[in-house]
Amino acid sequence: YVYSIDLEGFRNAGTHTVTVESVVIYDAQGNDVTGNYGLSYESGNLIINKAVLTVNATAETITYGESAVGSYTYSGTLYGSDEFTGSLAINGNMNSQNTLYAAGTARFEIGSLAISDGNGGNNYKVTFNGADLTINAKEISLSAVEIQDKVYDGITDAKVLSAMVSGMISGDKLSVVTSGAEASFVSKNAGENIQVNASGFTLEGVDKGNYILKSGSFVTSANISKANLSI
Repeated sequence: YVYSIDLEGFRNAGTHTVTVESVVIYDAQGNDVTGNYGLSYESGNLIINKAVLTVNATAETITYGESAVGSYTYSGTLYGSDEFTGSLAINGNMNSQNTLYAAGTARFEIGSLAISDGNGGNNYKVTFNGADLTINAKEISLSAVEIQDKVYDGITDAKVLSAMVSGMISGDKLSVVTSGAEASFVSKNAGENIQVNASGFTLEGVDKGNYILKSGSFVTSANISKANLSI
């Protein structure tokens, strides 16, 4: 005998009812003897299991202020024209402006990543493995240090009045602490535009954890005026 079953449209995962459309019965000589039989047809089930995929987020390391790629790999097979859509999400702390992820460790999550398969992604069983996003503090440098001019006093000590940094993200809440800074003239003698070496600055503000101040001394200048003596 020869039978025909219509499987047209049975693409998506799930349980589908299958019906025999026609049966032709032949005898040993190849003659059609279907008419000699009273045939009845019963439906059956066709079970299509979901294809299995594992998606692995890729760990990344960036510097505060940079953008993460958010890439991933997968094992398993996407069939036909099926494809991934959407992107991974990042779960982490934000800066004071709520515009950038703060320095530290964030986590890649599945976010809006999905499979376009004509069945709402339901043809696949997806296991997702997240990964860390390491965000390093951004190095910034002093851009200006103001030193108080002084009258000759026989020593090289200098007083820091203020300091500014360059390289910070616009709008971040950050300032330079000068109270613990040390500065000294390279010469104790009176003169103009004498070199001053300053160091020991620190940062303060809500966003200080997102930055690291470049180490080393900052070179600037100030004046030492002559001391007045009456003889």
